[in-house]
Amino acid sequence: MRDNLDQPGARYWCGVLFGLLIWSASYGIGLLVFDPALRSVFEIGIWLGKNLLPPMMLGIALSYTGRTDLAYSRWMTVNIAFWIGVSILYATNPLHHLLWTGYQIEPVLGAATVSYTRQPLLFVFYAIAYLQIGVGVFVLLETLYKYGKNYTTQILVQPLSLTPPTVASVIWLLQVGPLPELNVAPILFSITVLVLTPLFRSESFEVSPTIVRKKAIEDLPDPFVAVDKQGQLADFNRAAEQVFAEINETAIGADFEELIPELSSQIDYESPVSSRRLTDIELIEEGTVRYYNAEASAYRGPRDDTQGTQIIFRNITQRKQRKQELEETNEQLDQFVSTVSHDLRNPLSVARGYLTMAETTGDQDDFDTASEALERMDTMIEELLAVARAETIIEDKEPIEIADIATEAWQTAKTESADLAVTVDDTVTVDGDRELLQSIFENLFRNAIDHNDGPITVKVGTLEGGDGFYVSDDGTGIPEDERNNVFNHGYTNTEDGTGFGLSIVQKFVTAHEWDIGVTSGSEGGARFEIQTESNG
Repeated sequence: MRDNLDQPGARYWCGVLFGLLIWSASYGIGLLVFDPALRSVFEIGIWLGKNLLPPMMLGIALSYTGRTDLAYSRWMTVNIAFWIGVSILYATNPLHHLLWTGYQIEPVLGAATVSYTRQPLLFVFYAIAYLQIGVGVFVLLETLYKYGKNYTTQILVQPLSLTPPTVASVIWLLQVGPLPELNVAPILFSITVLVLTPLFRSESFEVSPTIVRKKAIEDLPDPFVAVDKQGQLADFNRAAEQVFAEINETAIGADFEELIPELSSQIDYESPVSSRRLTDIELIEEGTVRYYNAEASAYRGPRDDTQGTQIIFRNITQRKQRKQELEETNEQLDQFVSTVSHDLRNPLSVARGYLTMAETTGDQDDFDTASEALERMDTMIEELLAVARAETIIEDKEPIEIADIATEAWQTAKTESADLAVTVDDTVTVDGDRELLQSIFENLFRNAIDHNDGPITVKVGTLEGGDGFYVSDDGTGIPEDERNNVFNHGYTNTEDGTGFGLSIVQKFVTAHEWDIGVTSGSEGGARFEIQTESNG
């Protein structure tokens, strides 16, 4: 029995065994005691054992039929306390005589049976006991009606096994029959225990129809809710409670429209359809956006009667993310095709035209112009490859000294009209991909040089708080109304610009899972701020 305590109703069954043990032992020993004073002591045990049975048997029936919320509710606690109070009333009857009077021993068949005049309050308590046992039998038969022949044996054995001891108890209470003072109910209840105990020792209580149904819903990995025909929440599983903050035990009976309003308007509660796809919903769980699709269908009872609407939610976050990644890849492909078909065609046409002229004239300027066009094509191809490489998230990162990588990147971008000032301490590092981080600095340096005339100074420093770094210049800056566009692919305000540089920077920053923004520098130029975790 100890191994089955977690089965529904098992603890109540322990209560039945305990009560029956007290009742049977007290009654059996009492039949051997003819001293009235001592015999009355055993009478206390008899009534205590009896009074434990009604609430315990009701608890078993409620648990078996899936009503565990009621079986272990505050009401059930009050009910058990009531019967304990009744037992105290029985024990103190010699003081108030509210339950019986004229207590005396009247031997039957050589046993010390007793007789007394039953008072109305005793019949009231017995009526309450029979009522609770009757409620238990009713819910068992209701379950049999709902779930059919598959569970006939294990359901019927419970009320049928209770019938003989209950009838015997009624006969004793009403003092009918040839031996009215002899109560055989404890003997028959013992037989009932022998019949029902195998149910608890086996897995029978785990295959209760209502428990199987409820457990199947509860174990669903996807959120599940059931809404009745009045549009009120009728049931839900643990997954739904974890996903939707509004759904919990207190929400049972609440209008579904108040719980998930974005779906409520799409459901016909009175005439549920067999299956219908609802609008996808977006939720924020612990700061992370999750996407769920919802499918509604008719919620049917065990006899295939429509009771309302059931909705199953499936997490499609990964699918949404894959779709978004595919869209971004397609966009990148479109940009690539556009660049190849248009932007590369222009310098190619220039090179072809000037080479044709150079073949005729032999003019070195024509050769130089063609060479510049080819170099521009080479630059564009390199930047296109860089853009393609930036479409992934960096997995393997290493500590990189900002001052060192910035100085190294400057070697490929520096000109005679520009100077670099690094104010970052040599020990300050960031975790990243060295090659991509160098490309970030190179493109930012080129952007500052290409968009400013005359001598400029480019500065590299750390952000206040040490959570990132910046690259700024003392040039003309970027107009505020253009700052939202500078990272767009192909955006440029110069004739010879490719429009790829800052787009590459943003993609490489995103690949590191960092953030980048543009503002005005302290000396009036452009300032690019990259937010990232600093290890310095």
